[in-house]
Amino acid sequence: MSKDRKFNLSANHKATGKMTAGSLHPKSGWHKPDSGMTYFPRNKEDFVPIDELAKKYIFDHYYPELPMFGSDDKVVTMGSCFADRLRTWLRKNGKNADYITVPEGLNNSFAVRQWIEWICTGDRSTDAYWYDNDKSAGAFKWEPEQEQKELLDYFKTTKGFVVTYGLAEVWRDKKTKGVFWRGVPNKVFSPELHESVTSTVEENVNNMKRIADLIHKTCGEDKHIIYTLSPVPLAATFQNRPTMVSDCVSKSILRVALDEYFRKHNPKNVYYWPSFEMVRWVGPHTEIPTLFEDNTTRHVNNSIVSIIIDNFVKAFFKN
Repeated sequence: MSKDRKFNLSANHKATGKMTAGSLHPKSGWHKPDSGMTYFPRNKEDFVPIDELAKKYIFDHYYPELPMFGSDDKVVTMGSCFADRLRTWLRKNGKNADYITVPEGLNNSFAVRQWIEWICTGDRSTDAYWYDNDKSAGAFKWEPEQEQKELLDYFKTTKGFVVTYGLAEVWRDKKTKGVFWRGVPNKVFSPELHESVTSTVEENVNNMKRIADLIHKTCGEDKHIIYTLSPVPLAATFQNRPTMVSDCVSKSILRVALDEYFRKHNPKNVYYWPSFEMVRWVGPHTEIPTLFEDNTTRHVNNSIVSIIIDNFVKAFFKN
């Protein structure tokens, strides 16, 4: 570009006040707030040791101000198989996670809501969809071992409830829109009556709110509820696409629903525990396989489970 051309650009800027290609301006960066800003770990060495990374980048923000459970306080866990592993660990390590009959089929927010509604209100209007599965006997209609009042009395003496959500993909009745706990047994399935759908963020938010509201209204506002998302992937999908894609969609819907629930309702005495992020988000960046404990994707690596539960106990249990 000639010297005259440069002069003309500069002159135009002076005349019009508009910025042009030939104008100089001071360097400016992005706004960075004084608080609330965190960074994703950038270097490989930031992921070692993994327990320190977990505390700093995953769990630290989700510790409550003070732990609320003593060793003798009752804590009920419900939801997916991940909740069962948490219950087993708590019992083995002297925490009062007493056994009650929690159905294994509570893998979606609809099933958890139905079960909690029955305990808190006695309503079994969706009784037809209470189906569970036994490895030897197959699909069967689930019946509680304890009476509703017995379980309600137990809930009222319980201080903590850990609810784990696992699936957004569900089977439902086309007419009533009622959701089955797990799947539809062969003996009752009809393509005219039943369909597999991916539930929405809004539906799951409503279920999460209903569950917490029922426990607080019926059992006491001082009850502490901890929501988690199971990191165990879908075993299969019915959505005519790769299961990994359906798993991504299913988990994403539930994680967004959890975020939306807390953002929209700001509930008291309800917490989120990021076990999902520890397994599925940290996993790709470490040399430790966060799944494949038994050479399958159905169980989380025991060393990762230990980190999750160690932080959980430090966060919520006194001493």
